[in-house]
Amino acid sequence: MKISRIILAFTWALCMIPTQTGICQTPELVIQKGHIGNVNDVVVTPDGSFVLTGSDDCTVKFWDLKSGKEVRTIDVFSQPVKKIAVSPTGNVFACGSNKKEKALKIFELSTSKELISLPAVNGEILDISFNTDGSKLLAVIEEDGFVTKVQVYDWEKGLLLKSPD
Repeated sequence: MKISRIILAFTWALCMIPTQTGICQTPELVIQKGHIGNVNDVVVTPDGSFVLTGSDDCTVKFWDLKSGKEVRTIDVFSQPVKKIAVSPTGNVFACGSNKKEKALKIFELSTSKELISLPAVNGEILDISFNTDGSKLLAVIEEDGFVTKVQVYDWEKGLLLKSPD
């Protein structure tokens, strides 16, 4: 009962503030029902139409940016999704997992079809990013909690190009 009074008071107070047109608008309460675990990363597609979120529940969710509604969910790993990156072209996205799964995967953005799982990931993915033309994927990887290195992949060929010692 007390919460409903607070919401009612908040709604009334907001309605007392006129908009640019001089007409009060009633606020809309949007409650997101999405991930069942912590959200670890969020990215916006280059065209600004979708938001992708990665979570401890091992999924990536797609959200329509205008409506705020969930569009689809894909199960990515058996462990948490730690990082997400969308290519500058907007045709693919990459996901990185934690130190238990040690995985880096690329998916088609429009269908969520897995295109490739990249080799030689030996730790937790701390960050991932595509280069400017989207042909390479860079991954910052932490091994054994101490050593951090950057790996560069030609993701289309599934090749590890560079991994500094």
